[in-house]
Amino acid sequence: INSTGTILVYTSVFTGNYPISGTKSISRTSTVNYASAVIDQTVSSAMTYGTLRISGGTIKSLASNLPALSSSNSSSGRIFIDAGTFDLKTFTANRSAAGGGSITISAGAKLMIGGTNGFPANYLTHSIASTSTVEYYGNNQTVAATTYGNLVLKATSGSVTKTMPASALVIAGDFSMA
Repeated sequence: INSTGTILVYTSVFTGNYPISGTKSISRTSTVNYASAVIDQTVSSAMTYGTLRISGGTIKSLASNLPALSSSNSSSGRIFIDAGTFDLKTFTANRSAAGGGSITISAGAKLMIGGTNGFPANYLTHSIASTSTVEYYGNNQTVAATTYGNLVLKATSGSVTKTMPASALVIAGDFSMA
């Protein structure tokens, strides 16, 4: 834990020297930063995060649904994808209620959404850099009505439906579908 109260995680999985059992709640003003620049990491679902930061340039992925991110005030329940890839796999990283919080995907960073899930829910603000990428790679997904940098739609296998939003969809960069 650094001097600002940020927990920096450099191990591949948030275990070992950091034993976690049961659900842990991190202060709504605290930040947990999965920061390894050399190894892929698994984001712990044993904690309820105030702010979850993904950095370091490697792949950070979920092994199960995150407990709904804190929504006790408008500044908590935030996700920052600063660098690398945050792969939700077939899981969710939703905020517990609408009305606050933000999700930020920085330039060059990537959010991957699998299964039948959509974009993480209940965030008031989406700040998605024009050179970032959001990839929906599951089956039968609904694409969120937001402004994207690069948008990628893929199928994992067979016949797949990607449902586009009824409202305007803005893509600042490239769009690809496979």
